[in-house]
Amino acid sequence: MREKIKLIPGIIFLFIIGLISKYAGNFIPYISYLIIAIALGIISANLFSLPELIENGIVKTHKLWLKTGIVILGARVILKDLMEVGPTLLLMIIAFILISMLIVEFLASKFSLNKKLGSCLASGTSVCGVSAVIATGGAIQAKKNHIAYGIATVLLFDVITVFSYPIIGQIFSIPAEVFGPWAGISMFSTGTTVAAGFAHSAEAGQIATMAKMGRNVFIGIWALIYSLYYVKKGLNKSMVKNKGKYLWEKFPKIIIGFVIMLIIANLGFLSSAQIDSMKNAYNWLFMMAFVGLGYTINFEKLKHTGFKPFITVLISFIIISVLCLISSYILFA
Repeated sequence: MREKIKLIPGIIFLFIIGLISKYAGNFIPYISYLIIAIALGIISANLFSLPELIENGIVKTHKLWLKTGIVILGARVILKDLMEVGPTLLLMIIAFILISMLIVEFLASKFSLNKKLGSCLASGTSVCGVSAVIATGGAIQAKKNHIAYGIATVLLFDVITVFSYPIIGQIFSIPAEVFGPWAGISMFSTGTTVAAGFAHSAEAGQIATMAKMGRNVFIGIWALIYSLYYVKKGLNKSMVKNKGKYLWEKFPKIIIGFVIMLIIANLGFLSSAQIDSMKNAYNWLFMMAFVGLGYTINFEKLKHTGFKPFITVLISFIIISVLCLISSYILFA
């Protein structure tokens, strides 16, 4: 109980900065308050030294608000609409995971990057950002500095895309049904993807979240595949013994909560008033989560990102982003 009480100052900080971003959003045209929340979080982390008591609550709770918001979001998804785009979206997700992974692995070899570093980058950029880097890095027994390079590179692109995607969407008037799949499939991490999607519109946010969660399912699968690959190549000292247990441990449990909430809402167990209340709930939760997300971005640490890893991911990202945007227009516009 005492440990939980210590989190309160950080939670209050997230709420207050979130309210400031929400208020500021009324006066800044074309920029969502969610993006402002991330910006204020970044400013807080990089220009000020907050007391440990506040920082502790920020770091330990911001993912909880994001995950809870995503689960509640499931109640807003219409099953009929999901079934209409679901199969096409899933095939698109699988195709781009494979394409992205092959491109990064190819470029990593051309730039003479360490093989396991290349695999960490490939998994992080194609599947699920930092989580995939950590999962794959652990599975293939990559060195700590390789995992660190992978994480720093992913975070750097998270910063770039979370601000640039909504701006591009506004400038080129990209419709929600196109922006959602584009962001959900081509961006790296869950938090920034959800933020960019909802910064565009509620519809784009829902689609981007579904697409991103579809990619997240593959975290454990690809970590396992990479582990078995390196065992076959003789580059790993050991391999995953209990594959089923390993997949369950790596499987993002948040997806189960999202699906359960989606089913409950679509079976009619929730009234329209309750569903509307849930919309307000996840908006507030995302507001706090994105302040915390911004706070986790430390430019001092990002400075150590290697040049070659950055170029490798940059080339791959440009190719995937352009192809994904074109495909989204063709399939969903």
